[in-house]
Amino acid sequence: MVNGQWSRLLRDANSVTRGMEIKQCTSIMAQKTHKYSNGEVTIIWKPDICIHSTNCWKGLIEVFNPRARPWINPEGSTTEKIIEQVKKCPSGALSYFMNAEQEKIED
Repeated sequence: MVNGQWSRLLRDANSVTRGMEIKQCTSIMAQKTHKYSNGEVTIIWKPDICIHSTNCWKGLIEVFNPRARPWINPEGSTTEKIIEQVKKCPSGALSYFMNAEQEKIED
């Protein structure tokens, strides 16, 4: 290969890499987020990062029921049990915040 061909090849490879990085950033920013609250705690579910481990519904079917719509029912159990189960999510697709703490931040 001649020097100019190497330069063009490297330039093309860099363009593709940059394009992939931009596409990855865009997909991360566009992740869906669903929130479900019982008034005391809000459960956040990010379906795009869920690995479907089944930990949530096998541990607390009253709240996390994949056959129901919506599949998360925060009224189905106590806040303490919900928090305990959400913390067991291996992918981080489930998280939570306490509504009282969120209100303090917004004030």
